[in-house]
Amino acid sequence: KRLVALTSMLSEPTIYVIDIGGSVIDMRMFTLYCPTYSDDILPDVAQFADAMDFSADNSSLLFDTYNAMQIGDHNVGFWEINLMSVWNPAASTFADGKIFRLYPQEPNINLANPTFARNKPGIITFDLKNSEDRTGFIIASDLYAKDSKPLSEIAFTESGFPAFRGDDAVVSFASSGLSSTGADSIFNVPLAADAITPTGPPHGFIPSGMFPIWYRQGTRPTSTDRPERALPETFLVLDNYPNPFNPSTTITMQLAHPMRARIIIQ
Repeated sequence: KRLVALTSMLSEPTIYVIDIGGSVIDMRMFTLYCPTYSDDILPDVAQFADAMDFSADNSSLLFDTYNAMQIGDHNVGFWEINLMSVWNPAASTFADGKIFRLYPQEPNINLANPTFARNKPGIITFDLKNSEDRTGFIIASDLYAKDSKPLSEIAFTESGFPAFRGDDAVVSFASSGLSSTGADSIFNVPLAADAITPTGPPHGFIPSGMFPIWYRQGTRPTSTDRPERALPETFLVLDNYPNPFNPSTTITMQLAHPMRARIIIQ
């Protein structure tokens, strides 16, 4: 990875992408707009972006956008998911910033918190909220096959912030409504080989946690003669709880197999 995507604290329709892989750090500012595939002229209703994730080759940035528009006498706000061309790998330079809308624009449907699968290009997961019937779902979608499937229903008032495990065999998400204690907890949904079809119901994974992010760690070369320590291939580190804290807090690290681990805080 050589790119970093940023948004500002301001509510502005802008994404900043920084190239940190060259001899000189370079930045490009991309302005958000509403893509259209017809001759109709639509107003730019994009207000700001929030969740973002790069494709494996850095060429595309997956992100959600908050839109605001006026329908009749009502001001309507909703989230949608877009894909932006930000990098040209062949030329090793920034791309034109063209934006592609992944799903039809529907003000009553909110799509947010998207992220790519770790190994399968074109597979994503995200939150879906329907403001008409006030339902919420965790969705997995194959953009190439144009197929989407619900992984779990969650409360309309909560966001799952779903994330794929490193092998794309599990999607983790947060929910308080599914928890027996009513507290935010992490749940796992097992997936079939296509990475979008659930093979079972969600089951509790980590209590008192949210914002799941999976990390993978592989074998690295070593210059010493000491035997290499076994490194976990897959692990999950959750945000500390409580936060803020005084004087103590708890950091939860979930490993795929029982083993000793050390967390160094600097």
